[in-house]
Amino acid sequence: MKRNGLEVTVVVGNEPLSEYTIAEEGDSTVICWIPSEEGKEFSIKTVNDTPSTIITCETDVDGRSMDRTICRAKASTLVRGTYSSASAVRPFTFTRIGVSDDDDLLDTDNANIEAIGTIRVSVRRVEELEKRAFVAGEYDTTEIGLLHERRKKAGVHCVSLGKEIALQKKTNRGSVGVAYLDTPEKPYCVFIFHYRSKDILQAQGIIPTIVARPSGVASSKGASGRPARASPVQHIASRAVKRQREGSLPKDSDVKEEAEESDMEDADALQAELEAIQIRLSKAKAKASHKRVKREPSPILLATSGDVIDLTLD
Repeated sequence: MKRNGLEVTVVVGNEPLSEYTIAEEGDSTVICWIPSEEGKEFSIKTVNDTPSTIITCETDVDGRSMDRTICRAKASTLVRGTYSSASAVRPFTFTRIGVSDDDDLLDTDNANIEAIGTIRVSVRRVEELEKRAFVAGEYDTTEIGLLHERRKKAGVHCVSLGKEIALQKKTNRGSVGVAYLDTPEKPYCVFIFHYRSKDILQAQGIIPTIVARPSGVASSKGASGRPARASPVQHIASRAVKRQREGSLPKDSDVKEEAEESDMEDADALQAELEAIQIRLSKAKAKASHKRVKREPSPILLATSGDVIDLTLD
């Protein structure tokens, strides 16, 4: 997503995740939905394309503060997880939430339930002061753990922290002192990613579901690329399906009259189609009897079915 000369993306395997239903909220917040996959590690990439603005990116995951990083103008940063030292990180990982019917969990599970499934990057402008030795931030690395089944989070993902891994020397982090130009209550801009499994996003209509057409079923478009005209069989079938769907309606006089009118429409449409076919067939036979012509695809389709912040050193 982009805002104010900045771009923030969630990256898996060096590729940004697709973003769906991007929307603005207020003057400074942009929101979208992304698909998560259980067991996949991810990073959060920020690109600062402004000519001179220095920013900090404060990252909250599932309501937990996880990272705070500086990003200079015409530069980018990549947050892979929570940094336990200047050369080690615990990577962000999408994980399935565990549920239980243990009522004790109602009192002990995570209080910030509504934030689960959300990655929030809050951006503030800063003036850079002096570089310092790395200071590990005080972040909330508590795991989400089991939730009570009444929370209705079965099948939902959360983010856990993987095992600590060593960083390459070129990505060692330092720290820098800054003076903030924006307040926490009114940041420069905010990027919010709501993540769910692809199946859930499809069920919610956020990701379109592509239904494969069974083999042998005619395409809805003709040879010219234009939508094909429905055949009599398709027309009657569609009317029959419509009447089946309306079968649960009360059988009053209005419904009966509409059904009778529909039957007449079906008969008229069928008769018109048959007459048109007979005329075209007669013309084709007449031409064939006089001279041999090159066969062309028929235009008629007859269907059979329907402070101090972290700094990544270059």
